Amino acid sequence: MLTDSIKILKGIGEKRQKSLNDMGIYTIKDLLYHFPYKYKDISQKEFFENKVNGDEIAANVKVTGKPFYRRVNKSLNYLSFYLTDGKTKCKCTLFNQQYYLGKINPGDEFILIGIVKKEKNAFEVINPKIIYPDENTPDIITQYRLPNTIKQKSFEKLIVKALDSINGKLDETLPAAVLTNYNICDLNIAVRQIHFPESMVSLADAQYRMAFEEMYFFIMLLRRIRKNNQVKSPIPIKYSDQELTNFLNALPFKMTNAQRKATDEILIDIAGKNPSSPIMNRLLQGDVGCGKTVVAMAAIYITFINGYQSALMAPTEILAMQHYDECRKILEPLGVKTALLTSSLSAAEKSEIRERLLSGRIDLLVGTHAIIQSSVIFSNLALAVTDEQHRFGVNQRALLSQKNEYCHMLVMSATPVPRTLALIIYGDLDISTIDELPPGRKKVHTRIVSNEKRNDMYKYISENIKDGQQSYIVCPLIEESDKLDALSVSELYKELKNGHFAGISIGLLHGKMSDEEKNRMLNDFSSGKLRALISTTVIEVGVNVPGATIMVIENAERFGLAQLHQLRGRVGRNDKESWCFMTTGSNNAASTERLKIMTQTNDGFVISEKDLELRGPGQFLGMKQSGLLDTRVLALINNYELVARVKEAADKTENGELGKIQDIVFNLALSRYESQIKDIVLN
Repeated sequence: MLTDSIKILKGIGEKRQKSLNDMGIYTIKDLLYHFPYKYKDISQKEFFENKVNGDEIAANVKVTGKPFYRRVNKSLNYLSFYLTDGKTKCKCTLFNQQYYLGKINPGDEFILIGIVKKEKNAFEVINPKIIYPDENTPDIITQYRLPNTIKQKSFEKLIVKALDSINGKLDETLPAAVLTNYNICDLNIAVRQIHFPESMVSLADAQYRMAFEEMYFFIMLLRRIRKNNQVKSPIPIKYSDQELTNFLNALPFKMTNAQRKATDEILIDIAGKNPSSPIMNRLLQGDVGCGKTVVAMAAIYITFINGYQSALMAPTEILAMQHYDECRKILEPLGVKTALLTSSLSAAEKSEIRERLLSGRIDLLVGTHAIIQSSVIFSNLALAVTDEQHRFGVNQRALLSQKNEYCHMLVMSATPVPRTLALIIYGDLDISTIDELPPGRKKVHTRIVSNEKRNDMYKYISENIKDGQQSYIVCPLIEESDKLDALSVSELYKELKNGHFAGISIGLLHGKMSDEEKNRMLNDFSSGKLRALISTTVIEVGVNVPGATIMVIENAERFGLAQLHQLRGRVGRNDKESWCFMTTGSNNAASTERLKIMTQTNDGFVISEKDLELRGPGQFLGMKQSGLLDTRVLALINNYELVARVKEAADKTENGELGKIQDIVFNLALSRYESQIKDIVLN
């Protein structure tokens, strides 16, 4: 019955069926699993006096004045009147809702649900939902995301018909032991309560069940993919304590405890000592400047002394060159022969590198996407490292590891992910975290600068530059835009060159420049020839200029917190005082509060948690419209305890402690993931 077409339900004609199909609803199951995105408990009395601007309210109100109607033009009219909640007077305005003309009169009583606008002590609600209650009015009002062609009430009636059609006979998808051990309610009860909750408690139980189920099967699918991808005879990369000590002694600094811990975890993996996986498939995540690359180098060196090759792939040529330079300094004195392969090399240079690689005369190949081309053949690749993994599709990473099916895989990310999300989106990876910065690094002082203080800021920066400092200035746009009120690098370059930075050598950098131009500009900045670099976000990752101590981010309100943190990470790379100035012309209170978080902490993991809290999981993951994880799951991802329980249940299921999942049920429950997981989950 669940797989039956929605057209079997009474009231669904061709037009309505098309509207539902456009929403991805084709079957009874699709309809039942299109859950409300919003709930409001109207049984609890709320009052305007307790609300601030932007709050939602559900109030029992009474109309106190005669409504005023005005038709502004053909496409705009409004109905305005005053009402009271028994304590406070409020203005209500309904735009383009002629339906209510003549229906709302002084003395009318109804329930109003809307967003409060408050200026000083005056309240207004615009286009609220109006409910005339009767004995059938539920305590909890639901709201679905629907096209204009389908009304909320009509959709609710379709849900009732769908529920009646299955008559409480939804097949349970979770093993009985999971239901019992984790206090999960019956599927039929959960689906009904999701749509028509009797109370907020029963709704919470239903949401818990559906979120648990979805995350549980999601994690189980990731593990099944991982298990299917495991090889029986991976390449064991053995090492002795003395060999590791040789590498550590070659470093110009001492590893932090966190770096050593991550190194040990990786070396255990590649030695084949991890009981959960005979081949390494690990994420190494850590904050900006924590030293992930040197941890990867330890694994590369151990791979080398075992007689095997390694590859390190970066998303940009700038970052690839950075890694190449760092690896040569540390690894070549230890005998590791290193080469760089990028698309900007000549055909002859590429051909020469490919020949040396195939003959085994290159131990480490660093490069961009050029590495994964079919013409690039390794002699005996055993370790593939991918940096800034979120910038590569999983298929691109797979192409690198497929250069040798027995290859160990290490992916690195400087974008810290909240622990709840890490458990889910990296479900097929083991995770190592470096949560400690090298000693001597000073906190980057961060300030918000208003437009009124902008000239004072640039005057201060120009004086510091003349005293020997270097500065980045980042803009959100390359060129001036009529549509966006934001500075461009082109505008700012001219402004500073002819103003505060007159007589100072400054450079311009943006994504439309050739790789050769970018590299020349960065080299000039790194060498100190340029004292300031006006740039777009192309310098967000992989650019390491220790002499730079000042970062300016223009129109900072246009960037996400994680991106702001990455940009700030370009400075503070030496023992000098470093500053990050964020300019903003926005008067939006929410934007200001968001930027204040950057002034309160330098911890990328704290910032990522706040970013998740503010933007919500859908936007944070880039999955708002993807359909990969539904609203019922996204809404609960911040609940670490729930996610941890799901992971525990998955562990116990794999170990046979909670019974076996029937394949037919498993495949049914996961059917909607199959086409998306490989392209999105690890993207």
